[in-house]
Amino acid sequence: MSPLRSLYLVCLLVCLMPASALRASELTEQVDAVFAEYDSTRVPGCTLGVIGDGELVYTRGYGMASLDHGVPLGPRSVFRIASTSKQFTAFAIQLLVDQGDVDLDADVRTYLPELPEYDRSVTVRHLLNHTSGYRDYLALGYLSGVRDEDYYTDAEVLDLLTRQRELNFTPGAEHLYSNSGYFLLGQIVLRVTGKTLRKFAGERIFRPLEMRQTHFHDDHREIVPQRAIGYSPTDDGGFEIDLTTLEMIGDGGVFTSVEDLARWDANFYQPKAGSASTLERMHERGVLTDGEEIDYASGLVVTDYRGLRKVSHGGAFVGYRAQLIRFPDQRLSVICLCNRGDASPSRLAQKVADLYLAEHLAEEEAAATQAADEPAAVALSAAELDSFVGGYRPEGRLGVVRVEREGEGLAVVFSSRSRYEVRPLGATRFGGETRRSSFEVVFTDTGATFFFGDDPEGELYERVELVEPAAESVARLAGAYRCDELMSTIRLTPEGTGVRLTHQNPHKNQPEQPLTPTTVDTFELDGLTVQVDWSAEGEVSTIRLGVGRVRNIECVPVPDGGA
Repeated sequence: MSPLRSLYLVCLLVCLMPASALRASELTEQVDAVFAEYDSTRVPGCTLGVIGDGELVYTRGYGMASLDHGVPLGPRSVFRIASTSKQFTAFAIQLLVDQGDVDLDADVRTYLPELPEYDRSVTVRHLLNHTSGYRDYLALGYLSGVRDEDYYTDAEVLDLLTRQRELNFTPGAEHLYSNSGYFLLGQIVLRVTGKTLRKFAGERIFRPLEMRQTHFHDDHREIVPQRAIGYSPTDDGGFEIDLTTLEMIGDGGVFTSVEDLARWDANFYQPKAGSASTLERMHERGVLTDGEEIDYASGLVVTDYRGLRKVSHGGAFVGYRAQLIRFPDQRLSVICLCNRGDASPSRLAQKVADLYLAEHLAEEEAAATQAADEPAAVALSAAELDSFVGGYRPEGRLGVVRVEREGEGLAVVFSSRSRYEVRPLGATRFGGETRRSSFEVVFTDTGATFFFGDDPEGELYERVELVEPAAESVARLAGAYRCDELMSTIRLTPEGTGVRLTHQNPHKNQPEQPLTPTTVDTFELDGLTVQVDWSAEGEVSTIRLGVGRVRNIECVPVPDGGA
């Protein structure tokens, strides 16, 4: 057949093809382009699942499930989904509410009486909404000297939480994500039913939904068929295996596949597990004591996205990343499960959803409001920019955020790994973006207010002077400090203008951490903060540790220096 004849037949076939088929083919190409960098037999990657009107309309693996054995990713590859697991824990609790065995407004000590009593009760509902104030157990472990690859048990986590003399904040006053809350919810399931969360969820959720590849993984030695190995990138451009020996579940720990999550997604429309009232409670957003409604519900984040109702939850732990997004009114869901620690499934899944929902999405608010409110970044003089440079401390929390000059604008430095440029939008207003969301900073004479995402209230930061402490003050920090809440002792060793933190406990293997001063009483490294409380005589009375989801851990000097 001549080339001309072949070209004619191809053109005829395309012309006779239905327009919908052409659109579907083009859509598939656009979706595949989103994952182009992972579409290789030499790298780990992601598996995608798109659900339309109850059917898995498109699924594909991009990259490898095992670099050792050359196994590609696919819809039946099994991933650890980290915090995306929380919705299953919440659903288990809601099933117990249905049968009258759990009261959402009961004090958690009703079910776990060994937990400490605080000035105000922590309720089961607080745990579900991340408004309890419980310090995050993973961050507590980090402060006490253990790492993700270390091994400790449920009993040790419970013991750690019972040692906490205070909460991060009064229950219900704030929303701060904490894995401790969902770990405790899993413990409540065990106490109420006599069954582990793994067994209860298997019987009441996974089995009725025929999710045969799904379980709460409470034994790190267990063989998991079709497991995708977790990886993290190395400095030389390669990858290394990144797994964990931790067996805590509730806050995470679910192993599952795209095909199984499609069955879970279908349950939100026609429940085979639970009931309509169960699902309704799953979507009830939390309310703070001041009446503010938050986006977090029961293991689900319920928001609006460009005019559409959106329900989602992501997950990130060791070498795994996950996201499940649902647009219930359009009956479209996107699942993205990745086995590489540098992937961003939330961003990838949203790009795919945008392609499928293009005709339904309202104009992006940022683009719509820019023309009216901020036609362009304004130009400020060097002197005006320099007037904002300095340190800013969030009210009631440890840590200092630095503002530095960056070209024609500024940079906000949350830690050595989190530096974000901000451009001037007005005389005192600047805007920028983190990896997760946009934010704005409005400077005042005494500090600044940070607005993250759609938060209308903002968070106040006071201005602090970035002055290094005197050498004699740093020298007084030398010694050991007992941190009863961490079951740990740390040592501070002066080093130049900073200090080196080491864990004295023989079983702790966290490396030494050199902290640099940000103010006369604050030393920091990658979000870890040591704040010093000085006595009237200029001696150290206490030090307070903080990192991320843990605030104000008090440590006291050991009289003999810990020798």
